[in-house]
Amino acid sequence: MVTGVQTCALPIFKINLKRRRAYFHGENLSLTPKQFIVLQILVERMGEVVTKEELCEAAWETDHDVYADDALKYHVREIRRKLG
Repeated sequence: MVTGVQTCALPIFKINLKRRRAYFHGENLSLTPKQFIVLQILVERMGEVVTKEELCEAAWETDHDVYADDALKYHVREIRRKLG
């Protein structure tokens, strides 16, 4: 994970790593801790391919398995829903 960077801001999206908050159009996304970790990894690696295995390892500190795969799918779906 990126160290030293506390905030990433785009015109309609902002993520504050220190406070562990993400905002879309100025509204707090109310992410769970796992959702925040997944979103953080995706933002930090913007423009790169991020595998399921990498996301599962970061969020669940485990190798990719059926449980982590299902959980990851759920959390990505929820992040998308919250982003509209």
